[in-house]
Amino acid sequence: DAKFFIIPGEDNKDNEDFIETSSEFAPNAVTCFARIGNKSVCIIANQPMINDGLLSTDACNKISSVLAFCDKFSIPVVTLTNTAGFEVSVDEEINGLSSSAALLASSFANSDMTKINIITGKAYGSSYIVMNGKNTGADIVYAWDKADISVITPEAGALLVYNDEIKSSAEPKKAREEFINKYREEFSTPMHAAYKGLVDDVISPSETRARI
Repeated sequence: DAKFFIIPGEDNKDNEDFIETSSEFAPNAVTCFARIGNKSVCIIANQPMINDGLLSTDACNKISSVLAFCDKFSIPVVTLTNTAGFEVSVDEEINGLSSSAALLASSFANSDMTKINIITGKAYGSSYIVMNGKNTGADIVYAWDKADISVITPEAGALLVYNDEIKSSAEPKKAREEFINKYREEFSTPMHAAYKGLVDDVISPSETRARI
């Protein structure tokens, strides 16, 4: 859905146009070129409508290749992060997902162009780091006010933090759902991420274009 990649804002004067590259290859990651405020930028985004935006070997390699091009020509990069993590399978392991993920992280860390990250949805664990996180060279990181940011998934976090309470409950299944929500409210909000220094500011979607 092309509308997903239009960066919202009242001062949208760029006709909402963008040029996507390699659209048929690794569609769970989108790379495109656009103009924001009359400046050419590269937009790199996870596609949550395809496999929850999980990062695969091909997706990591696709993004790394575009980053190398942008670095060569000093084209600013805007990442829209919304991924539940890495795609886990035997095939991905055989294809070298760990090496591709490391390449993606180093591509962000070793590039010199301006890099802005907007966390629009999920950003769990190491997937946050490799998608232009603070620790991999982002100049500034914003999070939308409904973003979901955590070192692990809320499902795993609830079991880790509240396991005893869940086990002792008369209705463990219901308790698990309640503690997943509790974990989200306490540990995976964008405000908590800002407190921990993972993001620079929490914004509403309508502010995005002006902030960039």
